[in-house]
Amino acid sequence: MPLLGVGAILAAVVVTGGSLSGHMLAHVLLIDVAPPLLLAGAKVRSARPLLCMAFYWLVLALWHVPPVFNTAMTSAPLHGLEEASFLLAGLALWWPLHSPKLGALGRLVYALVAMLPMDALGAYLNRTPHLIYMGTVADQQHAGALMWVGSTTVMTVGGLWACLLALQREERDQQARDTIRAD
Repeated sequence: MPLLGVGAILAAVVVTGGSLSGHMLAHVLLIDVAPPLLLAGAKVRSARPLLCMAFYWLVLALWHVPPVFNTAMTSAPLHGLEEASFLLAGLALWWPLHSPKLGALGRLVYALVAMLPMDALGAYLNRTPHLIYMGTVADQQHAGALMWVGSTTVMTVGGLWACLLALQREERDQQARDTIRAD
């Protein structure tokens, strides 16, 4: 799975292109697709969910301030920093979903709450008739749809998967406890 994560990172570099929607697709790959694949099978001992979520939200908010975002679109070094920080924010975002610290319900709540800023920003960009970033309104609306629907889909599936894995672990633990009590 980590190899697929590296593939998602490489795909993000390729799809960036010159359009805003291509740029946002790269962001979705770096935040929502590559990190869970890179973390698959990793032994995550502990995580601080609120700290991880706050870091993700901060990075997301910082890079989507219009002057900062537009400058990153025209500066290769700043654009590289933006993409690296999105990958780090994505790893932070997904880390708690791989940690045994959160149970099934905790993972589900975490995933649902974590996706709110991306959803809100994506929905706003998709629905606003005003140009916020460089490009065209139509391209901005497509970019918003990618953020809104693409990111939500990945986070929902990933959150449910993490919840299922936690439920299975909890079931195995309960069966082990029941076996010890029966002896």
